[in-house]
This record gives sequence, C-alpha cells and structure tokens, in this order.
Amino acid sequence: MARMKLEGKTKLDILKKKPEQGEERPNLLDTKPKAKPKPKLKAYRFKPSDLMRLEELKKRVAKQTSDTISEVRLVRAGLVALSMLDDDELLKACGQIW
Repeated sequence: MARMKLEGKTKLDILKKKPEQGEERPNLLDTKPKAKPKPKLKAYRFKPSDLMRLEELKKRVAKQTSDTISEVRLVRAGLVALSMLDDDELLKACGQIW
C-alpha cells in the first residue's frame, strides 16, 4: 500500500505559515456577527392589592375591546405609559404607594 505524502496544506499549516508581503492570511474561522445579548428575565412578586388592581384593569379594558388582554400585556402597556410621564409625576406616584 502506497503512502500519501503530506504537502503541508492542512488548515493548521496554513495558519502557522507567516504571510509574505502583500499576501493576507486566510480567515478560516467563522466571522459571523455575534447575536445580541438577550434581556435577562426578571420575576416580580405583586402584593394582593396590586393583583386586585390588575384584575380590575383587565376587566375594565376587556369591556372596550373584543380581544382578550393578558395581565402581562397590561403591565407592558403600563410601562410604556409610565415612560411618557415626567419624572416629577412618576416620583409623586411612587410616594403615594409607599
């Protein structure tokens, strides 16, 4: 059985070989852009009074629309609405609940 002669054309040999002037090293690794970091999930515990308030909001909104709206969707909508408030109004509301 005849042996094959290695000619030094493996990827490792290509990477080890220093590029000559005007010659670029071949990029053998994947250079795909990395995915954006996913937001971390957070869990919050609501007080019973907050849960009752959320249920009341859900019932009130359900009367005006034919779609079913979940509590998560209401909380997200509340966050959007809160982001539009002035800082003074938001701090005043925070003071009222504590």
